[in-house]
Amino acid sequence: LANFDGFLRQWVADEGRLQPEIRKFVESWLEGGLRDWCISRDAPYFGFEIPDAPGKYFYVWLDAPIGYISSTENWAKQLGQPDLVDAIWRHGEGRVVHVIGKDIVYFHTLFWPAMLNAAGLTVPSKIPVYFPRMYNPVWINPDGFRWIEVLRDESKIELAINPSPIWSETNWFMDYILPTGLSGERHDQHSEPTNTEAWVAFRQPVLRAALEKMGWEPKDPARATLEAHMKAGLGEIWEENEFFINLLFHHVDPDGALGIRQYWESRARPGNPVTIAEY
Repeated sequence: LANFDGFLRQWVADEGRLQPEIRKFVESWLEGGLRDWCISRDAPYFGFEIPDAPGKYFYVWLDAPIGYISSTENWAKQLGQPDLVDAIWRHGEGRVVHVIGKDIVYFHTLFWPAMLNAAGLTVPSKIPVYFPRMYNPVWINPDGFRWIEVLRDESKIELAINPSPIWSETNWFMDYILPTGLSGERHDQHSEPTNTEAWVAFRQPVLRAALEKMGWEPKDPARATLEAHMKAGLGEIWEENEFFINLLFHHVDPDGALGIRQYWESRARPGNPVTIAEY
């Protein structure tokens, strides 16, 4: 990776490529000195095995971004224009823009550009980095601001907004309490704990967990977070996974004819949706 120091410094410095605060963030790594990047992992691991290296796998962030290229290839074939993938990725006849969250900045601003440069492929022209938010587009802030007024203004929104019918306690906490910026908090919609009894960036809804510790039990385990929100007086606020699991199971494929329902049925409670704990 150190061999690409000069290229990366110029690439990062190009005006408009990164937001000022993100540029400073990346430059701090460059100033610290780039070191070789280990691209292998020992079994047990997931992903692609390294040829002629039993028990060794490519690190996921080596192969994962290549999916951008394969996705372009698939899209080009669907359009009946298979040459598009080379036009975009080999000949620079388009713009490559990655809209990402701040937790994967260095993968996209150090490793990935270096890989593309080494392969002679098109490097990203812009990488907007955002603190993802769920927001009701018609909500009016106390200062009169409304998202709906800026949805079409790329300079303000970068075309990266996530309107959704669901809203979790994580959103509630992050949107109204934590400051926006390069903090250590991660804005996730998932409600499962990442480690046993460990609260990692409020990924486990606090109200549901608190009620359960006080002896409360939901009537429907597959709607536990929804019921906890209602019990706490927040109203019908869905947790993302619960919302889509129930939607797919009860409404999209209620009789199983589409072959979807089977993947969301609880093994412990046949005939019912899988719970977040099971999921």
